Amino acid sequence: MIEEHIKVLMVEDNPTDVKLMEYQLIKVVKNLTIKSVDLLGDFKLQLDTFAPDLILSDYRLKGFSGMDVLKHTREYSPDTTFVFVTGVLDNEELAADTILSGASGYILKKNINKLHEKLLPHLRRVMKDKKRPLLSSEHREALEAIQSFIAEAKKGKDAHLESCEQIRKTLENIKSTKDKM
Repeated sequence: MIEEHIKVLMVEDNPTDVKLMEYQLIKVVKNLTIKSVDLLGDFKLQLDTFAPDLILSDYRLKGFSGMDVLKHTREYSPDTTFVFVTGVLDNEELAADTILSGASGYILKKNINKLHEKLLPHLRRVMKDKKRPLLSSEHREALEAIQSFIAEAKKGKDAHLESCEQIRKTLENIKSTKDKM
């Protein structure tokens, strides 16, 4: 049983499936907040305001697809764990495409009774990610800029030291020439 708080956003247009998934999640997560949406606009809003740790999405939805949801997630919340829970992905090529597009995994609804077991590796990843401090894209860019600056400064320092060494050698040559006179 996972004790830490986990926020789950479900993108599902079948209320029965939402209830079944909630029931399965409660089996393995003690402290859980779940929100469910069935419209792409609502999903976008919840992704921003609710900031889920885990997204569970059906593949085929009314008026949009799970790939639309995945694409938006990867663009605006790339570190969020995303799992398809669907009856559609029994096609290996389609399933592979979802993984290549950035999904963390997929689970077939025909295995909904074992959803709690199938989600455990994903939930463990969520817990590991929550313990690791995440940087915002602004902070990541600032960190990269600082690292680049330090690398350039080191190059400059190395060039400066090399110049100083050349000056020292030249001064020694002048001094030794002067001493010989």
